[in-house]
Amino acid sequence: MTATVSPTSSVPVFPHGDADESAEARRIQQALQEREEQLRLATEAAEVGLWDVNLLTGTLFWQPRVKAMFGISPQVPVSMDDFYAGLHPQDREATSAAFARACDPALRTLYEVEYRTVGKEDGILRWVAAKGRGLFDASGRCVRVLGTAIDISARKRAEQERLQDQERLRRMVHDLTQLHETSTRLAAGRDLQETLQGVMQAALSLSGTARGTLSLVRPQRDELELVASGGFRSAYLQLVGRIPKGAGACGSCWLLGERVVIADTDQDPLFAPYREAARVGGYRAAHATPLLAMDGRVLGVLTLFREQPGRPDDRETRIADLLARSAAGWLEHHQLVQALREADTRKDEFLATLAHELRNPLAPIRNAVHLMGYAGGHKVDFRQLHDMLERQVLHMVRLVDDLMEASRISRGKIELRRERLELADVLRAAVESSRPEMERMGHDFRCSPPQASLPVHGDAVRLAQVFSNLLNNAAHYTERGGRIELSAWAEAGQACVSVRDNGIGIAPEQLPRLFEMFSQVDRRHSGAQSGLGIGLSLAQRLAGMHGGSVRVHSAGLGCGSEFTVRLPLLAPAAAGPRPHRRFAAEALVVARVLVVDDNPDAADSLALLIATLGAQARVAHDGASALALAQDWQPQLVLLDLGMPGMDGYEVARRLRARHGGRALTLAALTGWGQERDRQRTRQAEFDHHLVKPVEPETLRALLTARARGRSATQPASSG
Repeated sequence: MTATVSPTSSVPVFPHGDADESAEARRIQQALQEREEQLRLATEAAEVGLWDVNLLTGTLFWQPRVKAMFGISPQVPVSMDDFYAGLHPQDREATSAAFARACDPALRTLYEVEYRTVGKEDGILRWVAAKGRGLFDASGRCVRVLGTAIDISARKRAEQERLQDQERLRRMVHDLTQLHETSTRLAAGRDLQETLQGVMQAALSLSGTARGTLSLVRPQRDELELVASGGFRSAYLQLVGRIPKGAGACGSCWLLGERVVIADTDQDPLFAPYREAARVGGYRAAHATPLLAMDGRVLGVLTLFREQPGRPDDRETRIADLLARSAAGWLEHHQLVQALREADTRKDEFLATLAHELRNPLAPIRNAVHLMGYAGGHKVDFRQLHDMLERQVLHMVRLVDDLMEASRISRGKIELRRERLELADVLRAAVESSRPEMERMGHDFRCSPPQASLPVHGDAVRLAQVFSNLLNNAAHYTERGGRIELSAWAEAGQACVSVRDNGIGIAPEQLPRLFEMFSQVDRRHSGAQSGLGIGLSLAQRLAGMHGGSVRVHSAGLGCGSEFTVRLPLLAPAAAGPRPHRRFAAEALVVARVLVVDDNPDAADSLALLIATLGAQARVAHDGASALALAQDWQPQLVLLDLGMPGMDGYEVARRLRARHGGRALTLAALTGWGQERDRQRTRQAEFDHHLVKPVEPETLRALLTARARGRSATQPASSG
């Protein structure tokens, strides 16, 4: 008896015979069916699908699970054409070759492959692992191939994710290594150009981009300057060497202080002015990352470019952020070191200049002293010596006053006494102050007064100082016989004053630092006069305290300079008579004045000056002598040096107060210190006045007059 096999089942079917044979056949068939059911349950539990190819009839049997692997519904009949059509084009050749080897009588290999399918009905990409073996007849011909298939898409996705994780980890290690190496180079970097070029190369290497730029902010020119690049030719670099604030990706990044992404340079309107540059540079997308300082200032911009439109991925932006932060930190450190070096250099230059400036007046003073003590028969013009000494001493006082003024302003200790002023009056006072210097240099001074009233709210003395400093600066930096012009006008709600000269001019590289303290124009190629480099800084700061500004313009060396001051205008005042200050002459009344100073020359000369003003004066050179003389002579006013050795001025003042009835005695501190904290200390020590050396004769006269009139000692005043 011969059995046949159904194309849709692995269970053989037996033809009818006698009763015994039929019973045995049914038993065998039932057992096989049970085993087939067990196999079906096992394959379903294992999510395995069965397949059967009959090579004699060309028919194909797939379980529904296998059909699902090819995106085919369970009820749809299938053929070998469906099998080959469902294979991914890239896997079709290898899968067909493996099937052919399994059917080859000479090879009879196990059919074991992994391939991708593309769903016929749903288009979904799946991964399938198939395994099978050929059945051969007695002649060796392969008649059938039976096997299993399992959907391994989930496993493949997990493998792919694992590979991606490994790749991400590998790239992360690579990135961290590169960043560490870049940080090490930054830490050791000294040269600005070389260090930032290293940052640029690291950005290109890590991001995988071929083009990039790194530009630094130049606030004095309000633009970005290219300092490092990669992947660009010189023709492009010339186009983007300087970028204005707010222009393109880089300028907008500076303006906003955050990343700017241009996904398509041909479409983004922000990039419209630079589309030609993009074509020259060979890119279609860009993203710019700011280099931010600790205080939020933008120090520069790192920009990366791509050939195709698109946005950067997270990794690329993260790398840009890390490198931008590292570069910003290095830049801040570099700028701080440079600033300290420059400050140290300026300090040395200032001390050398100060020594030079002090020697200038000391030389004629020493000559005058020598002439006054000359015992020979030569006639000495004492009037000429007096005038010369007065000029030189005033020059020295001016130098010291400038230094103290600079210190007070930098520490915020200047208090403005604001009132309504006519700018013309302020300018008149400034011109009178500067006229002697301009006349000494033989300059042609021209003044164009304002055509209308220019009322401002300010301190008359401080504003006059602003303009006199600018006029003196013009006089110093203009060769003898030059021209200086002063003009004033109203513009856009502001009072404008211009000081213009035809002097030595200013080189472009010196303009950004012209208003820094102790900064001076290079005088090596000019006949400019000397100075401490304080006047312009004071002028700018005082103008700023009034809500104004000072700007400078010069076309370069030899082209002169123009300084323009702008101050807020006040509304015109109602018409009315202008008040006039009246100064009444006051007669001096003789007073007894005790001068206490451990410097004999200072004490004796001050006593002589007091005597010329009509008062009686006596001198003591230490605290003990002062207390004894005050006990016997009963002075009305004591001028007391604070820095004496042994018993200092504060202790002498305390004992005088205790001996002479509280505040019945007027005490004036004599000191070279004039800061607000110094004045506060003398007030706390119950001094009535704080006089800064050297004391002007007019200050001393006012003090003696006030004392003679019985001015209340409870109203302390200060001088200097």
